[in-house]
Amino acid sequence: MRFHEVTSALPDKETIEKEYRNSREIGAVRIGEDHLFFRLGLKHYGIPYTDIKKCFRRVNVVPMKMCCANGEMELESLIIANEEKELAQVPLPGTRAARELMKELKKRMPDTDFSAPAKPKEDDQLKKEA
Repeated sequence: MRFHEVTSALPDKETIEKEYRNSREIGAVRIGEDHLFFRLGLKHYGIPYTDIKKCFRRVNVVPMKMCCANGEMELESLIIANEEKELAQVPLPGTRAARELMKELKKRMPDTDFSAPAKPKEDDQLKKEA
């Protein structure tokens, strides 16, 4: 299996595959000893825990049309970021899986910031739109 690098170089192929096989799977994410693995499409990615500086859940509300009515669906995602930017947005299977994943990640990365960025105030939002 080929792993794509997100930030820094990954260890040799045998080591990283062994860690991947022994990791715990939660949706498209796997929690290894030293790396966080995730799938986006057909590609597999690996990132060392030391490169993750910020990690949080994002819930996107998506409007949907059905034959009988309209509604909204909430999609959970895991956001992985460093100091400068967001590195990945990984879709998760649901709220329960997202909570379990965050709980596991907090154990593995105690020095990481798990708070979501502050929402912009309404005044700031109106100025950007104008």
